Amino acid sequence: MLLLVWVTVTALLAYTTYWAPASLYTLLDITSSLPDYKIQPGTNQPISISSVLKCVVLVHLNHVLVTLPGLHISYYLMLARDADFSPYLPSLTTICWHLVVFTLVDEVWSYYSHRLLHHHILYKYFHKMHHRWRSPIAISSDYSHPVDHVLSAVVPSVLGPLLLGSHPITVWLWVILTTFNVVIHHSGYSIPFLPSPHFHDFHHLRVIAPKR
Repeated sequence: MLLLVWVTVTALLAYTTYWAPASLYTLLDITSSLPDYKIQPGTNQPISISSVLKCVVLVHLNHVLVTLPGLHISYYLMLARDADFSPYLPSLTTICWHLVVFTLVDEVWSYYSHRLLHHHILYKYFHKMHHRWRSPIAISSDYSHPVDHVLSAVVPSVLGPLLLGSHPITVWLWVILTTFNVVIHHSGYSIPFLPSPHFHDFHHLRVIAPKR
């Protein structure tokens, strides 16, 4: 029963938090709305419907064939870690502290795994697919090779919770925050009061040459 709850709730939260804002951003691209907030003006406006459909298919394959098995594995890893699966909610202080640690772990992992994926041996096989979007759009956040998806999306989402043995409530809040953040950073729009995706957009525009 716990396995079913862990996988189902986590997957639904991640899926909803990904596709709700990503779909709204894609609507902006399709209708060429808010051009003044577009970081790379004139790109993906209007966007090719065939490109959108191709992206949607690949992202769903990653979500179903990679993320779901990853969640099953993470459950058993959390059990082995003796994580807090009690029916009692953690305190607000504990939740906030864990979220801070999750963020730090995510930043470190994302930085070094991303550098690794830009190495010339790995880039052309795994990470190059993600960089096909020179001007990224929100739904392209998880447009990637399955190996890239594991390293860039699945592992950083569960590494912090596994390290601390966190309660599912804390993990689910983290999944919502980190999923929303990655969609914003691939949106291609700099909208007031939301995190700025300028840096990530520039990274896609000026892809760093793989190291030799």
